[in-house]
Amino acid sequence: MAARPLRIGIFGAYGTRNLGNEATLAAIIQGFRRVRPDSEFRAFVLDPTAVEAREQIRCFPLFPGDASGRTGSAVASADAAGSPLIGFAQLRDTVRRIPGARAGVRGARRAILALGELAFLVECRRRLAGLDLLLTGGLGTISDSYGGAWYHPWNTFRWVTLARSLGIPVAFASVGTASLQSPWATRLARAAMVRASHVSARDRRSQDVLAALAPNLRPKLCPDLVLGFEADIDPAPRCEPQTVGVVPAPHRDERYYGTGDRAAYNRYVMRMAAFVVRLVSEGYRVAFIPTQTRADPLVIDDIRAAIDGTSPESWRRAELVCPIRTLPDADRAFVAMDFVISSRLHGTVLPLRLGIPVVAVFEEVKTRDLMDALGLGEYVLDARTFEPEVLHGVFSRLVANAPAVRDRIRSGVAQARAQIDAQYRELVELAEARARQTG
Repeated sequence: MAARPLRIGIFGAYGTRNLGNEATLAAIIQGFRRVRPDSEFRAFVLDPTAVEAREQIRCFPLFPGDASGRTGSAVASADAAGSPLIGFAQLRDTVRRIPGARAGVRGARRAILALGELAFLVECRRRLAGLDLLLTGGLGTISDSYGGAWYHPWNTFRWVTLARSLGIPVAFASVGTASLQSPWATRLARAAMVRASHVSARDRRSQDVLAALAPNLRPKLCPDLVLGFEADIDPAPRCEPQTVGVVPAPHRDERYYGTGDRAAYNRYVMRMAAFVVRLVSEGYRVAFIPTQTRADPLVIDDIRAAIDGTSPESWRRAELVCPIRTLPDADRAFVAMDFVISSRLHGTVLPLRLGIPVVAVFEEVKTRDLMDALGLGEYVLDARTFEPEVLHGVFSRLVANAPAVRDRIRSGVAQARAQIDAQYRELVELAEARARQTG
């Protein structure tokens, strides 16, 4: 009797304007299909409509409420847009003046949220039924650095608990975690991880954080899944002048993170602007490539303003790659680059997997681990402290050593893909065991 198709569930913050997240989801789907071409998928994501259209798989909401999981966003955006809800603010202010009304409203709101959560859990459990495996990969799945303990950690616990209640094995594949600051985030992460059948981390920092959650938790180390994503794109012909891609990031920018350090952000912008001006003066073309399509264009605008203030001609000779909206857009941009300067993790991974030499200007350990693992640790600088002259020196060394660096990238990426493919085979075996049980 022929084996039925495997049914794989994927959950996480996919369906955003962060191309690293979208590349991770595409890599997971492609990786399973390399091992089991008949795999079927259900994804639980932030924007089900967009992901379903792009990946041609069944998709459902990751959170209760609207597609993004932010239950108040619909009211807020409608109010701001001048819809019939425009009187919401006035009604709220009137209610607040009624004695005892605030406590009543708070109690009613809690009851509504509790009922909404219960209904969501029932619906999610129904949608999970029949799966052979539920997994998440990449991302900051259990980190509380964005939204606190009741955003990613609680959501991860919610999905793991529902899956295990149905007997579905759970896997965390090459996950990353920036931090677990609060006690509740730690408790929720621990409760989720100890119920998993497979746990691996994409970098040593994340591996250490996960291992500290429980004595019997021994996460493996497996490279970022995007390194295993094979692009369907031909190499671009090389031409003169050479082109340098610049992937900026909102380093300490409060517009993106909510809190930040404006002075640190301004230093980063001015230093990147100075470096770009020098590249242009040496005859390079410069292309700005946003891989977070909401935040990065704002940083590019600030770099442009800084260049305009010192060397307007340099900006006219730079080329803004725009628009970058999808992963194929980014691949087409990166494959045309000779070199890349990147301040984002996946702005580093995406060109490396295409064989493009990269200098990483970053402050997080995950990028240092990635570059070290590929034998490229000498081409990493700290975004907090780098100077334009030092960046230029590292870039010049990269250019001088380009043939050897490209060989190192090819070798390192091939080794990473072998590890990633071995992980997919393990995950398929886990799903096949479940499929045999359930028939």
